Amino acid sequence: MHLEPGLLLLPYNNRWARKKVVHKALLSGVLLGIAVAPLPPAAGIGAGVLAGALACGAARISLHTWLELLFAPILFAATGAAVAAMGGGEGAVVALARVFGAASATLLLATTTPVLDLVALLQGRRGFRTLAELFLLSYRAVVAVGEAGLAMVKATRLRSLGQRWRTAPRVYGLFAGALAVRALENARRAEAGLAVRGFQGRVPLVGPGETL
Repeated sequence: MHLEPGLLLLPYNNRWARKKVVHKALLSGVLLGIAVAPLPPAAGIGAGVLAGALACGAARISLHTWLELLFAPILFAATGAAVAAMGGGEGAVVALARVFGAASATLLLATTTPVLDLVALLQGRRGFRTLAELFLLSYRAVVAVGEAGLAMVKATRLRSLGQRWRTAPRVYGLFAGALAVRALENARRAEAGLAVRGFQGRVPLVGPGETL
């Protein structure tokens, strides 16, 4: 699948980009709560549809981009639901509806809010500064892997001379392996960055009367 250009700039190029982060976070949080609550599947589906309508209608995000972003989590959930259904498990439809609603609610915030605004919101709240550091460092690692992946895709297309993965399996196999190595390297750098910041593997909790 091919996401339209400027995906990383999407949170900055929509009608909701300058709206207050707190309001968008509350709206997404309410929709997320409805999606994961022990309610009928219609609740999760309704939350997902409403999130998509707000993103594409009010925030003016491309429907094509929205569907592309939803494709991976929905496909993952559908695979698990199919396995559960074949095993005689109940609740596959409920799980799929909840994933749809939760993914849509999360995307509503992610696609309409610049990352730095989210980090600033977390840093300004007592007890969330460590979480803000984790979030920002993880985002940098994801962006680094994404940029490396895009560069490797271009190189792969040149080496395969326009062939598909079916006709050039070796080239695309090397691409997948190299991307996995790049991802591992960036994960190790992120881990080193956390160690430098004094992170010990847990988020400290602030009790009554304490400060972080």
